[in-house]
Amino acid sequence: MPGELATWADLPVEILDQIIGLCDTPALLTLSYLNTQLNTLALETLFKRENVTSPKLGYIVSRLARPEIVPALNAALWLTHLPHVTYYLNPDVERLFFEVRGLQRLVGRFRQNDRLDLYFSSVDRWFADTGSRRKSGGQMWIEQETWRTIFLRLLRTALNKGCNSMRVEGAHKLQTYYLADQLGDAIQRNVTVNAIVASPPLRVSAPSSSGTAPSSAMLADEMAGARILTPPSRPSIKKRLVRWVKKRLGLKVPSRNSLITGASTSLTPIIHTIPTKPIATPILEAQPLNSALEDTARTLFQTSNPCLKTLNLRSSMMFQPLFFAHTLDLISAHSSTIATLQLVSIKAPQDVWDTLFQTINLPAIQRFVYLYDTLIVEEPLVTPTLLLQFFKRHPSLQIVELYGVDVGDQDKSTEVAFPSVEEGTLPNLGRLDAHPKIISWLLQWPKASPKLDHVCLTSEYMATRLITTIPHFHPYDAFDTGLLALSSLLTPDTPFPPDPIYANTPADLRPIHLQLKFSTENMLLEWFLSHTSTNDTNQGQSVLQLLTNIRRLTISAHYHTRFESEHKQVIPRFLGMFPSLKELELTELPYPDEIQEPGFIEDVKKQVKTLERFVIGRDVVWDVNGVEGSILDECWD
Repeated sequence: MPGELATWADLPVEILDQIIGLCDTPALLTLSYLNTQLNTLALETLFKRENVTSPKLGYIVSRLARPEIVPALNAALWLTHLPHVTYYLNPDVERLFFEVRGLQRLVGRFRQNDRLDLYFSSVDRWFADTGSRRKSGGQMWIEQETWRTIFLRLLRTALNKGCNSMRVEGAHKLQTYYLADQLGDAIQRNVTVNAIVASPPLRVSAPSSSGTAPSSAMLADEMAGARILTPPSRPSIKKRLVRWVKKRLGLKVPSRNSLITGASTSLTPIIHTIPTKPIATPILEAQPLNSALEDTARTLFQTSNPCLKTLNLRSSMMFQPLFFAHTLDLISAHSSTIATLQLVSIKAPQDVWDTLFQTINLPAIQRFVYLYDTLIVEEPLVTPTLLLQFFKRHPSLQIVELYGVDVGDQDKSTEVAFPSVEEGTLPNLGRLDAHPKIISWLLQWPKASPKLDHVCLTSEYMATRLITTIPHFHPYDAFDTGLLALSSLLTPDTPFPPDPIYANTPADLRPIHLQLKFSTENMLLEWFLSHTSTNDTNQGQSVLQLLTNIRRLTISAHYHTRFESEHKQVIPRFLGMFPSLKELELTELPYPDEIQEPGFIEDVKKQVKTLERFVIGRDVVWDVNGVEGSILDECWD
């Protein structure tokens, strides 16, 4: 009838699509609160525009997300199932707190959460970049108790929803910016969100790892250098259209003055029972605690049924004083179900590693990964003694990957103890990736780990720096010792000690898939030549010629070790020293095309008489059965 106001439900879909197409991301989020139809149309457009994987598929992966993404996920009425959440947290501190709280509400909405992956890479870069902090004008100090409470609450919520896999990566130096309790009240009174200017690099590291507060002089300098934000320019046509639509609907529109002063009402409210709050919530606002014992109770992560199967910790924050006790609590609460434990790139003092390896007990563990770093080894603290104690308590281990264990290469003046290994240690081990000294130590018995069929010998990148500090240091010296241990491994059915009248044959040796991972090109050519020149100089038999049980060989270049022309000349002869080699793969190459030369491939085929299959990168370059081409995701294992 004439004079009646039209509602959103009366508008044709074509008109709605035009309106949505003119809206920016904040406006789309605002439109999603009007009715269920707009909730679906606006948020699906928002996720597509911001390159967020469709939550309808059951998982969410969001990187470099806008501030509206987490509220949009919470506002999606049609989203009822989201078992997989991968989220890259964003700076500054206010937004970090806001996103962690929002993710906790998001995970808590659903009946089930199978996987939670949290990455702090963007946050780490922001803290490390003084210029970015100065431009953002955001708060840089972190109130410890509030941060611990909201982050642990997120982890606990995921576990209460049945989380099977959890990953925390980054935040290695976050404790440098923790706010000390004694100055917390003063800073809350005097420091505003927009009045903080990042301090110089030396001052950034002023708070010690024990939580020392920033000095009053430092805070005075920051206050004196505070910037006054300039008023925003005239709103765009899209924003003015949205404001006009909201006025027509009788919705409250924040004034332009309030937007200038930063006191506007939020364009991203939380629907239903969650009260509306700004996107940038002040991080020092007091947070209610359920009880004083919530953060210290040893049952913080206890659930009715332990559910966690994979725990992937790549964050030093979880091993720092503020969180370490809770990390132990988490592992203990789900010790009966944890099958995979990964500890990667964690910088922690010796006493932390001692406590960890001596106290945890995981009866169901199958895979253990310890990587001091994914590349550079500085000062390793985990010793063979600690590892052996851990291995003895965990006979269920099937896969062990180690990188950066203290084996004595870092400091020749200190002797590293390799305790005696009992014959029955690691009875279920099927794969072992480690430094050659660890390999030869664990496999000193011919029938050690009877199920073992895959061994990776890994050099460590720290060797490139030691070349100039330790005379005659050879990063591949220990490889021969590791290979020698493999040459004597026997099958489970072979008697040991051997019968005096019975001589072991090659059939009695255990078949091993051997992988050689080269982390540095330094001295690599010399090691190749030390084996290929034995026939020419009558220096005796090479250990490679003893490896009659090696039928599959993988050579990994660790993605950065380049095979130069001199390497390519000697590699075919090196490979020809293996007497029983049938399958060969060159992988993790920085430049695969440089290796896929017809002349190099023909040289390898000529030298390795027994070769049946040759793979470079992901391409089968030669197969005895004539099958060639890309192997895609094919895995020989």
